Amino acid sequence: MRKEEPLFPNTLVYSRRGNANIWTDPHVSKAMLSAHLDPDSDGASRKPHIINKTIDWVAEQCKGAKRILDLGCGPGLYATRLAAKGFSVTGMDINPVSIEYAKKSARESDHQIHYECGDYLSDPIEGMYDAAICIYCDFGALLPREQMTFLSRVHEHLVKDGLFLFDIFGPRLSDSKCESRDWNYVSGNGFWARSSHFLLDESKHFPNQRAWGMRTLVLEDRQDPKEFITWDHYFTESEIESLLATNGFDISSTQSDIVGTNDFASDDVLFVISRKR
Repeated sequence: MRKEEPLFPNTLVYSRRGNANIWTDPHVSKAMLSAHLDPDSDGASRKPHIINKTIDWVAEQCKGAKRILDLGCGPGLYATRLAAKGFSVTGMDINPVSIEYAKKSARESDHQIHYECGDYLSDPIEGMYDAAICIYCDFGALLPREQMTFLSRVHEHLVKDGLFLFDIFGPRLSDSKCESRDWNYVSGNGFWARSSHFLLDESKHFPNQRAWGMRTLVLEDRQDPKEFITWDHYFTESEIESLLATNGFDISSTQSDIVGTNDFASDDVLFVISRKR
């Protein structure tokens, strides 16, 4: 008889997902929106001056393009700036709180941006686009099987010779991380829960998979335990080039000087310009 895996293993296991999601949990999704909108932190979105620098880079690559698909658009920080530059933008994100904020912001600024709340790995994506973007290393947050699905879906919704622009962590991500495991007690409302709670925080390196896993187990009074697990994969340029080639893309060029110093994650970030083959 096959022994079932416990609901919450004693330690983090590669490719595992928790029973809760930081982007859709009713409490944490609101905290994530606040983090996106904090101009003094790189926690969820990069600081405004780096976002503006990234937008200039995207706009330069997309000269002649009209329709841009922003995958993992969050509260529309990039979509709004691209629309202001004259692009027709569609944004998609799984966080309903962020999407509602983005829609409200678009109405108030009179930008014609179409937003969809959904999972870009499984939910319908409407239309064809001249370019697609996925910014702040979201691609590396996907597990390998999800990366393949994601690239297939991007390829499907790009026109011939369409551009896919995204960023990834390089191997020096490991210089800014260390393995850890610790219990903490949080009194009152916090990032992970609205009332006092215990937290198990675990960070673990999986060098063979070139990934870091971050696990948070939340024990809140009178609530079912919640386990949040996120992943950061890192790549060399040759590794991402090979992965893209397998999925019908060719790298046009890369750039590594856009981000600069980062106070939340690694400074080792590679921006990739790829084209649908």
